[in-house]
Amino acid sequence: MSQSTPTRVRRQDVLSTWSGIRPLAADPTKQQQQEGATSSIVRDHVIFQDADGLVTVTGGKWTTYRRMAQDVVDTLVTSGRLPATQRPCATSGLRLLGAREYHAHTHAEVAQRSSDLASAPPLSGSPAPRRALSPARARHLAAAYGDKAFDVLELVKWSDGALAAPLAPGLPYIEAEVLHACRQEYCVTVEDFVMRRTRMAFLDAAATEGAIPRVAELMASELGWGNRKRRAEAAAAVRALRQEFSTPEPATKAVEAAAAAAPVAAA
Repeated sequence: MSQSTPTRVRRQDVLSTWSGIRPLAADPTKQQQQEGATSSIVRDHVIFQDADGLVTVTGGKWTTYRRMAQDVVDTLVTSGRLPATQRPCATSGLRLLGAREYHAHTHAEVAQRSSDLASAPPLSGSPAPRRALSPARARHLAAAYGDKAFDVLELVKWSDGALAAPLAPGLPYIEAEVLHACRQEYCVTVEDFVMRRTRMAFLDAAATEGAIPRVAELMASELGWGNRKRRAEAAAAVRALRQEFSTPEPATKAVEAAAAAAPVAAA
């Protein structure tokens, strides 16, 4: 860390930690120079066809999945396993969900819609004050959901603004995103929501742990969980979060804790 920034980074400055393993693919059709050598290991993806005609794609990464698919189909066409076509591959132009009506100023439209909802008469006659989303949260919704951000705002609307409440201090996520994940993204566990459907765990592990009980409550209401299921889901999410994302204790504290727990020898 000291080589990448002149600022001294303290342990309390670290909000979350994680690590990952990326397997590299070796092309079985190419002879290895020597056992254990990495010079022939491909950093991208590998496509090969065995003697029985089975075409295999391995390696690669999420960010290159379109190119992987295109290369596999090209291989199948070249080998005669698929008929050739005059149409060029369309995968690079296929839009993801939420991209159809998205543009550079979608966040401004999200902010405007949120402001309109906050100033509209309440649906239930509740006198509770409602506030528009902050510009940062409007940008977050637009960046995360594209034109589907307006679907999230609909949930805020029908809750009379209650679901616009933030899930955790310092993070942009709001309660309506939990219901959206359950209804539109097949989210069925608290762990899935805080670690994969959103980036909460990556941004601030402690704040995420504090939000887990509320996420569990919202999911329980949406998915029909009982109290036992709700508590179990929250506990499982906390365990996974502490194992995969939380920052470790300083060595001195760990040593002190171990010493305090050790049995005292009789004199």
